[in-house]
Amino acid sequence: MDEQFFENLYRNYFHSLFLFAFRIVPDSETAKDIVQDVFTSCWMKRDSLDCSFSLKSYLYKLTYNHCLDFLKLYRNKNVILVSEISVFENVLNCCCSYNIDDDFHKMEIEREIKICLCCFPENYRKVFQLKKEDHLKNAEIAKILNISTKTIEKYIGRTIHAIYFHLLHNGLID
Repeated sequence: MDEQFFENLYRNYFHSLFLFAFRIVPDSETAKDIVQDVFTSCWMKRDSLDCSFSLKSYLYKLTYNHCLDFLKLYRNKNVILVSEISVFENVLNCCCSYNIDDDFHKMEIEREIKICLCCFPENYRKVFQLKKEDHLKNAEIAKILNISTKTIEKYIGRTIHAIYFHLLHNGLID
């Protein structure tokens, strides 16, 4: 595998692998890091890689394995992945006093949440909006969007995970 071939491979697959990783590890920075690690690993093994098979499936499998490794690492460190709406509400309500610094911090958190939400597909954003802004129950959202309540729970859980890790990564929460 020469450098030009590798650059083309990177350009063609980075974004789709990022989206794939982001579904498994719902933190955009972590997903990017995982995909970077995948390409680094490919580059390091470039001389021994057999290019006669599908590199696309190899890249997806490698990305999947790196995501699982990441999740196992966090489980072993007793880090609990956030899946409850109440935790998110606590994050938003952490700035309950009204001085200028806290208002600024709350605005910064809200801005970062919007940035994080932009990374999600439209259906995730719609579910999150109906839940958080319109204060609808999961069953009501499921009826409106004609999808199952389990899907609603999955979307909300993944969105909350991503927001939590995004805020944590950016130093806005402890």
